[in-house]
Parts: sequence; structure tokens; C-alpha cells
Amino acid sequence: MSGESEPARRVGLLILALIGLLWAQPAAGQGAAALASSCAGGGPAAVQTTCADAALAALALQHGYGLVMAAGGPVPASPSTAGNRLQGSPRWIVDAGLGWSSFRRPDLTDGQRRVRRTVAAAPRLSVVAGVFEGFAPAPTVGGMGAVDLVGEVRILPVPVMDGVSGRVASFGAGVRVGVLRESFTFPGVTLTFMHRRAGALDYRGEAEPRAEARIQPRVSSLRAVVGKDLWEIGVSGGVQWDRMRGDARARARVGGQDFASGAVSLPASRSTYFLGLNRTWVVTQLTGELGWTPASGSGEGLQGTGPYSDPTSGLTGALSVRITY
Repeated sequence: MSGESEPARRVGLLILALIGLLWAQPAAGQGAAALASSCAGGGPAAVQTTCADAALAALALQHGYGLVMAAGGPVPASPSTAGNRLQGSPRWIVDAGLGWSSFRRPDLTDGQRRVRRTVAAAPRLSVVAGVFEGFAPAPTVGGMGAVDLVGEVRILPVPVMDGVSGRVASFGAGVRVGVLRESFTFPGVTLTFMHRRAGALDYRGEAEPRAEARIQPRVSSLRAVVGKDLWEIGVSGGVQWDRMRGDARARARVGGQDFASGAVSLPASRSTYFLGLNRTWVVTQLTGELGWTPASGSGEGLQGTGPYSDPTSGLTGALSVRITY
């Protein structure tokens, strides 16, 4: 009995450590203020204002594209781990779809210092392998401590936003841990931890004074989902915590002179609450998910210095089709 409880205890400690890692997060406004200060370097007011605009644009894109990178998780609206197809043989899941997010950001492409709302999406392909079936302490209770390995790739942004230079790939890897596998009696409950990295995205203004921002986001996510089939439709819901990091750069061109920052980290934390539906046909499943991300209040370090001061609330979502083998 103690031999079976030891793996479960270790999984529980790992989950608590991951939650602590995601919650122990400094304020992102400090990073944005440091980025603006590094860019301006004590220059005149026009330089400070333009550098603040560039820094706030970097902060907005860090939040917005960070949410796009993690929207829907690797397998949206999926409350149970994959498990094994046969004894010792992993069950495979291939999931293709689209994650998206809406967010506000400064428009650097003209001299109006306006704020716009953007909807950005990322096509996604995920592969899941069920490597451990988990424990079944009772006939209708199974999948406790089950483990899936996950790999993912996304292409963002789609469409390319005005001023953004091209597209980049986001690569992710992680693990899904089963709390309960769905049965006639109980819902499925699963925790997913993912880490994703993307290439650099440049956002350039076209008018004078010109402002530019560059981000290279990294996102670590912890996702908890619970769900159960109700007749022919599976219903699920949960919460996802995203911890965003990555170096950012800001640049201003004022009066024919260039002012540029060094690389400054922009840490941020966002929470998303979501609901999902899925419909199954034998081994094929069609899924949809819609989430809401509250405002973070992480731009306070630059309050009033630019057209954008706070990563506000927004919607996220995902659509996908997957095959289980």
C-alpha cells in the first residue's frame, strides 16, 4: 500500500511546487518602467514619452501574444488523460486547431498615440502520448496519477498585425497529470503543465517620432480542468495560470536621433477561466473552448506616460479536431 502511495505523494508535491512557481511572480509594471528608463536614458520629455509608448507596446504584446501562445492548452476541452491503449502501449492523441486572444495595445504605426483592440490567433498542432495509466483504487475510480507527455507547435500571429514583422514559431512541451479519469460515476479531472518559447517579434512604428518594440516571450502554464459527458456532448471548465517572461527591447527615434534600451525582462502573470464543449465520433473529437482573462493591473509603473497603461481583460478561445489512437 505504501508503495502505491509514494508515487501519488510525489505527484502531489510536484503540483504544489508548480503552483508556487507560477504564483511567486513580480509585478510586470516594474519591468515596463525599467524598459522605458533604459530606452530614454534621462533624455528630454519627447524621448521619455516615445520610449514609454514603445515599452507599453512591448508589455501589451507580451501579454497578448503570451495568451495566444497558451490559449486552449495543448488539448482544449479534454478533462481526462489519454492512458494506455494496451498494457504498456501508450495511447496517442493528435490535436490540430486554432487558439486566439483579444487584447488592447498602443498603435505605433502612426503619430496619433491611439489604443486599438486586436484579435490574434495561432494555428496549433499537439501530440500527446499516454505513458502511465495511473491507479484505480475502486472499480469506478481510475486514472489517479496518470501521466501524459505533450509536445506542441504554434505559428503566430495570424493575421500579421500592422507593424509586426512576419510570423514566428512557438514550441512547447509539458506533462498532463490525471487526478481522476472520467467514468459513469465521476467527472474527469486533469492538471497540465506546459512551457512554451517563441521567436522574436518586432513591432515598428512608421511615423515620426518613431517607436519600436521587440519581444521574445516565454510562457509557463498550469491548467486545471474538470468535465463530464452529458448525453452526446462533453462539458468542461476550469482555470489556467500563465506566467510570462522573456526579454524585451524598446527604441525611439526623435529629432533624427536613436534611443534604444538594452534587453529587459518583462514578467507577467495572467489567469484565464474557461468553459469547453466536445463532441465525439468513435475516435474523432471536435472541441471548442471560450475563456475570460481579467485585467492584470501590471502597467502601473508607467501610469499616465503613454496611451496605454494596463493590460486589460479580454477573451481567449480555441477550436480543434483531434484523433485518438
